[in-house]
Amino acid sequence: MSEKIKAEEIYLKDLFGSKFLFEIPDFQRPFSWDIDNFDQLVGDIKDTISFNQDRYGADLEQYEPYFLGTLILWARDLKGDGSGQYTVIDGQQRLTSLTILIACLRDITTNIDFEATLQSKIFQKANLAEGTPECVRLQVRERERSFFRQYILEPGGTKKLNERELGRTELSQTKERVLRAVETFRKAFVNKDGQPDQDLVNVFIPYLLQKVALVYVSTDSLSSGFRLFNIINTRGLSLTNADLLKSENLAEIPEKERSHYTKTWEDIEEEIGSEELEMLIGFIRGIKLKDRSRQNMFDEFNRIIFVREPDFKGKAFVDYLDNMKDIYCEKIKDGHLNSGNSDKDTYYHNLASVMRDFLPFKEWMAAVLKFKEKFPNNDYLYEFLINFERKLVVEWVAGYVLTERLNGIYRVIKLIEEYSDPMTVLKHTTFHEELRRNEKKFHDMLNDPNFYNRGRTRVPKYILLRLDMEQQYNENLRFSYSGNITVEHVLPRNPTHAYWLERFDVSERLEWINRLGNLALLNNRKNPQAGNRPFPEKVKYYFEKKSDFSLTQELSQYEDWTPAVVEERHKKLVKEALKTWMPQA
Repeated sequence: MSEKIKAEEIYLKDLFGSKFLFEIPDFQRPFSWDIDNFDQLVGDIKDTISFNQDRYGADLEQYEPYFLGTLILWARDLKGDGSGQYTVIDGQQRLTSLTILIACLRDITTNIDFEATLQSKIFQKANLAEGTPECVRLQVRERERSFFRQYILEPGGTKKLNERELGRTELSQTKERVLRAVETFRKAFVNKDGQPDQDLVNVFIPYLLQKVALVYVSTDSLSSGFRLFNIINTRGLSLTNADLLKSENLAEIPEKERSHYTKTWEDIEEEIGSEELEMLIGFIRGIKLKDRSRQNMFDEFNRIIFVREPDFKGKAFVDYLDNMKDIYCEKIKDGHLNSGNSDKDTYYHNLASVMRDFLPFKEWMAAVLKFKEKFPNNDYLYEFLINFERKLVVEWVAGYVLTERLNGIYRVIKLIEEYSDPMTVLKHTTFHEELRRNEKKFHDMLNDPNFYNRGRTRVPKYILLRLDMEQQYNENLRFSYSGNITVEHVLPRNPTHAYWLERFDVSERLEWINRLGNLALLNNRKNPQAGNRPFPEKVKYYFEKKSDFSLTQELSQYEDWTPAVVEERHKKLVKEALKTWMPQA
C-alpha cells in the first residue's frame, strides 16, 4: 500500500479550525519550552506587526505573514472533506504554546466576538444540528489533560493559573512550563499602567489568526512520519542564510577576484563550522541594525543593510566577516586577551568561557565583537567584558525577559558606535546607574524561596559557576568548565530518609529546598538514591567524589545540615553574589 504525503502552507485560523484535531502521543517528550521561548514567540509576532504597521498602516490584507516553521503530522481517521485526527510527530512545542497563547488572549480581550472565536479555536463544542461531537482541538498527553482542561481550555482558566492559586506545591515539569507560558503571555499584553492593552490585543488577534502561518506535512503512515522528521532535521535541510549570503556576495565580486574570496569564505566555514558561521553572520546583522531580528536574516541584509550600505555588499562583506571571525575565535571562542598582565588574561579567559558556555543567549557576543573592532586595546576589552557581564546577569536574574535583555544588548552596540572614546562607553550609565536601579530586584531574586525552579534552572547554575570561578580565580588558574554539570539540592527535593525529616519540618523544607544556599554543583548526572542519603554520607560519597567545584567542596566544613546551616551558607553566597555583580561605587 502506497503512503500518501501532503504538504501545505496554512494559517492559524485554519490550522485551529474544524478540520484538524491534534493529539500529542505519549511517546513525545514533555512540554519543555521555557520563558525565553514564550517571550520570543509573542515578541517576534508583535515586532512583525509593528514592522507591517510602519509599512502598510492598518491595512491587514497587505501585511506580510509571520512564518512559524514546519509541523509533521500522522493523519488518522480522515474523512472525505479532509478533516480528521492528526498525531503530532514534530511541532508539539509550537502547537502547545500557540494553544496557551490563544487561551490567554481569550481571557484578556474584552471583545466578545474575539473571545468566542478564540475559544472555538481550542475547544470544539458539540453541535447536534451538524452532528459534531465535543472535541478538544489539541489533546495533550494523558497525565496533563485534567490540568490543561481546567486552566487552558475552560474560559477564564488562565486567570486562575497563578502561583497564589496553586499554592507552593511541587508541579510537574509540564505544568510548571504551562504556568510560565501563561505568565509570560499575559505580561506581553500589559500597558504601562499595568492593565491589559486592549488596543494591542485588538490588532494582535486578527494578525495571529490570519497572518501567522506554518507548513504542515502529513502522512497516513507513522513510520513515514518518522522518516520525514529525520529527513527534514538531517539530510533534507534547506539552504541556510549563510549559503544564500555566500552566493549573493560572491556574485558581486569581479570574476578575477572571485576565487580568492570564495576560498576565504570556505576557509572561514571550515575553521568554525556551518552553525557558528550562521551565528557569526547573525552577529554582523545585529551590529549593523542594532535591533532585534524582525524578518528573515537574508531578507534583512538584502532589504535593509545592503540598501543602506551598497558598498558593503561583495568584497567588503567577506572581508568584514573574516575580520569578525578572527575576533570571535581569539576573544570569545579561545578567550585569549594577551594584555601583558597574567592576572587580567586569566580572569578574562575564565569569564569569557563561562559566558560562552552557560549564558543561554548568544547575542551578547555581537557587542564584544563590535567593541574589540572599534577599540583594539585589550585593557579596555577586559574592563568592558566585566562591566557588560554584570549588566547581562543582573538583568537576567532580576527577571528581564529575552526581548528586554536583547534590547539592552543592542543599546550597548549603539553606545559603542556613538562614542569615539572607550572610557566614555565604560563610564556610561547603562553599566552603573542602571545596574544600581536593578539592585533590589537582583537581591530579591537571589533570596527567592523558589530561586531554583524548572522554568529557570539555568540561572542558578550560572550563578553557582560564576561564584565558583571567583574562588578559583584566587589561585590564578586558567580553566573552562566542561562535562555534564548539574545542580544538586543538598536537602533533597523529595526527602524520604529520617535524617532529613527529623531536621526539616514541612514549612522549613518549602522555605529552603530551592534557595541558593541549598544548591551545589556536581560534575556528573544526579543520582536520586544517593541524593537522599544523610548529609555526612552525602558529602563523603557524593559531593567529594562527584564534584571538583571549590564551592561544593566547602560543604565538607559542615558536620550537619540544618535550617540554621542552610541559612548561614545562603547569606554567605548572596553576599558573594552582590560583591561580584554589585561592586561598591
